[in-house]
Amino acid sequence: MSQENVEVVRRSYEAWNAGAMDALRECYDPSAVIVFGSEGHPEEPEAIAGVDALMLLYEPAAAFATQPGILASSWSAVRESLGAFTAMKGTLDLKVTRVLEASDLALVVGTWSFAGTGPEGEPVKLTGHNADVLRRQSDGSWRFVIDNPWGTD
Repeated sequence: MSQENVEVVRRSYEAWNAGAMDALRECYDPSAVIVFGSEGHPEEPEAIAGVDALMLLYEPAAAFATQPGILASSWSAVRESLGAFTAMKGTLDLKVTRVLEASDLALVVGTWSFAGTGPEGEPVKLTGHNADVLRRQSDGSWRFVIDNPWGTD
């Protein structure tokens, strides 16, 4: 992943965490339609929303580490894991600390924190060190092959 792409990812996370949706939109191609939320977007009734939008970031055979050392390795399992995460309606703060790129693969390492609300209304706070593998797609975009929010923990 080029340094330019790393900076786009960083700006995207900063904009998201600041709630600056206009700044977030500037990080995407003008024709992109990504809507975060379970009800869709009123101006784009057919827009992809919520977990469906997140799944666009994953290859069809991607795996997601639900716990340290445990991989959900089917499309439905990844979707279920992301659904549980988004149900907490929280804020994710991600700091990319290193990107190692080889051909069409990239190892993205960073630290993250999450604050949300559990199913019983209790506050949820999580932190970790991610180590994710992404693959460059034929259109130049990157998608997760392995999403490991627990890194080497």
